[in-house]
Amino acid sequence: MKNNEFDGYGEYKCKDYNYIGYFSKGNKSGKGKMEDFVKNCEYEGDFKNNMKNGYGEEKYRDGSVYKGEFKDNMKHGKGILLLHGSGSYGYEGEFKNDKICGKGKFKWNDKKEYIGDWDNNEICGYGIILEGKMRHIGYFYHDVKEGYGATFYVDQNFVLLGKWEKDLIEGPAILINLAENNSRENAFESTHNINFDNNNEIIVGMYKGEIINMSLDEEDMFKFKNSQDYQEMTKLYKEKLYPDYQKYIHGYSL
Repeated sequence: MKNNEFDGYGEYKCKDYNYIGYFSKGNKSGKGKMEDFVKNCEYEGDFKNNMKNGYGEEKYRDGSVYKGEFKDNMKHGKGILLLHGSGSYGYEGEFKNDKICGKGKFKWNDKKEYIGDWDNNEICGYGIILEGKMRHIGYFYHDVKEGYGATFYVDQNFVLLGKWEKDLIEGPAILINLAENNSRENAFESTHNINFDNNNEIIVGMYKGEIINMSLDEEDMFKFKNSQDYQEMTKLYKEKLYPDYQKYIHGYSL
């Protein structure tokens, strides 16, 4: 005690929590451990102004663990959230006001992975998602693909470029061959005979996210190639989507 206040090392118990660690001027301040009966978790780390502030580790009853920065009792800054105590999947990146927000990477237990922007615990903004042999890079909103993007089929040397809405691509899209030598062996689907133009691309029709025909008629193709969507998506692909995809496969983060 100092000046009639908690000061130095000690232990404090009440109905909401048990705390053992350092105090200053009556407040939890410095290194300490706390068993929180309200949040059903255990915390060990830094305290300031009677709250979790700085770096700490929070363990939850279901086995999940958070290791990272705190501000005023909330996850805030950079951290790692391991789900159900497993080191194989979870989230690593930025947090804001106790929620996943900013840049980060999430890995699911089914080997699905996303790297990019988050907001309010949701995939929202620009990023890349990996699932099996598929890689999709582009824009997302409320956890689904929304806006321009490119889906790379890494085992077939093809990329599908288009505009998504609620996780589906509709209307005209562009199928691009990434192989150096265009041949029937590199066909996107074995049932189709693909004839690429000089830019090594063809315009395809989409319905419910699936390719329904491998080429549009001349009138529809002319309209699409002169549309704002075509101009914007091809520019975005050349200047951002494809270069960022190349950076990713060479080990650089987005």
